[in-house]
Amino acid sequence: MAVKKGWILAVLVVFGLAGLGLVGLGLMFSEKKVKVQPASTLVLDFADPILEDMPADAESRFFYRDTPTLWDHLRALEHAATDANVEAVLLRIEDVDLGWAKTEELRHKLEELQDRGTKVIAYVEGGGDQEYMMASAADVIYMAPNTQLYLDGLASYEMFFKGTLDKLGVKADLEHIGEYKSAAEPFTQREASDAAREASNALLDETFRDLRSAIADSRGLDSAAVMRIIDNGPYTSKQAQAAGLVDSLIYPDELEDLLPGGAGGTQVSVEDYLATLPEVEGPISAPRIAVVHATGTIVGGESGSDPMWGRTIGADSFIEALEEARDERGVRAIVVRIDSPGGEVYASHLMWRAIDQASGHLPIVASFSDLAASGGYYMAMGADTIVADRATLTGSIGVIGGKFNLAGLYDKLGMNVEVQARGQNAQFQSTLRDFTPAERERYRTEMFEEYRTFVGIVARNRGTSAERIDEVARGRVWTGGMARERGLVDIEGGLESAIDVAKGMAGLDADEEVRVEMFPRIKRSFVQEFVNRVVEEEDLGTAARARAARSGSLGGLPPSWLAGLLKPELELMGAFMRLHGGKKLAVLPFRIEVR
Repeated sequence: MAVKKGWILAVLVVFGLAGLGLVGLGLMFSEKKVKVQPASTLVLDFADPILEDMPADAESRFFYRDTPTLWDHLRALEHAATDANVEAVLLRIEDVDLGWAKTEELRHKLEELQDRGTKVIAYVEGGGDQEYMMASAADVIYMAPNTQLYLDGLASYEMFFKGTLDKLGVKADLEHIGEYKSAAEPFTQREASDAAREASNALLDETFRDLRSAIADSRGLDSAAVMRIIDNGPYTSKQAQAAGLVDSLIYPDELEDLLPGGAGGTQVSVEDYLATLPEVEGPISAPRIAVVHATGTIVGGESGSDPMWGRTIGADSFIEALEEARDERGVRAIVVRIDSPGGEVYASHLMWRAIDQASGHLPIVASFSDLAASGGYYMAMGADTIVADRATLTGSIGVIGGKFNLAGLYDKLGMNVEVQARGQNAQFQSTLRDFTPAERERYRTEMFEEYRTFVGIVARNRGTSAERIDEVARGRVWTGGMARERGLVDIEGGLESAIDVAKGMAGLDADEEVRVEMFPRIKRSFVQEFVNRVVEEEDLGTAARARAARSGSLGGLPPSWLAGLLKPELELMGAFMRLHGGKKLAVLPFRIEVR
């Protein structure tokens, strides 16, 4: 018994000393908090992806390196505009891991900073059209020598797997409501339908027009001159300078001499700058605006990640966060921030209903990021007002569903499945055969009912008829600008604009200070936060690792190129893997990367 007590005491002593050690180290690291010196430069390094919000599993993961979200960047830039110690903002650009809407939102914020007297400098080490669109917002653009600028226009790519499935003996027995709802086409056809081409070309035209306009406005060029520049691309760094796309060619060490304070000036990362700011804006007594994020593909249950779909937003998790925000003391309005291509119809319906019910308690504004399509648009129909960026992919009011017939694949593999069934429709969802004519008719009837429900909910929210909504629905995807022209959204703008709209709806003055709080809240233990700090201190950082990874090549292309090209197709495959059990989907009609 004495020996046992001795072991217990020893264990308690070890844990106690370890705890004291962690506290001591935590205090040590906390003393390393950056102080922003005069003549400082705030650095936005775009090698790190800028997420809409932290993923749900960040709370449970022990090792997780936090990276600033879009809101963090906007908040840092807002403070920098009035910070006497921050004389300039530096954009380090090589690859921009953002959608077009986030790119436009950050670009508008940078232009706002210039108007308020803060100098914006861009340093380009490579990239393409989207990267240059971001860089063009700067007062001055420097470029690294012996690098490439792929400013050469936009192209969209979509893979079709019908031939591959034929070789495998797999038949996609898929149905869709709406001629533009073309998500099934990669599996059922060898090329795009006329409707799909019409929609994708319209989106490409709109994005290309915005790209040309942004460059023309920032560089003082007319549209024809920008078109000639793009048609003559891509460019070496010397050619880019000769074309007037960049102002000077300098090496990274030479850049420091051109920043405020010269080589002795201070460069502050967004992470470090945020650490000098209050965690939540506004005095504790100020009215609150809650921002509830809905990021990822929509599924039932809890939020998380899917091997093929990537990040998911679960209906249960979203509703819980919405209710927490609604019941939070002092919250005067809610902004539902949506960045989703859609997903399961029923889960989208539940999220719409939760927003609709919450709007009876508080004003609710839906704010669209890069994507608010199909189920992402569906859920927003519970909001009082809808704000979308010009570049947001939105709409896609339609439904798809079906199943895959794997009988041919089983035959090629030498497999045999023997079925014994009871009931006329027992094999309705069987993957061993196509739908029978009667089953297909019944299935399409169900899908039409889902579509009519979707259209009816949109019509009610938009204050118009179902017939009018059907004209702009049918699975068609629009940009935010096109959607506003067709009455599908109310206001063009980003997250900050949506918060301003929410303030007005709550009866608050435009200049009244508010506390903006983010939901769902990520609650992490002291030990997790401590380990996170240690990892950050010892780590090169995500941005440095990204540059190191890109130093390798695959036929002149970065190693991540193939994965990037296949990502939309893998996500689409993941979507259709969820069709089991008769589920129907409200997802983007295509997954096309525009670069």
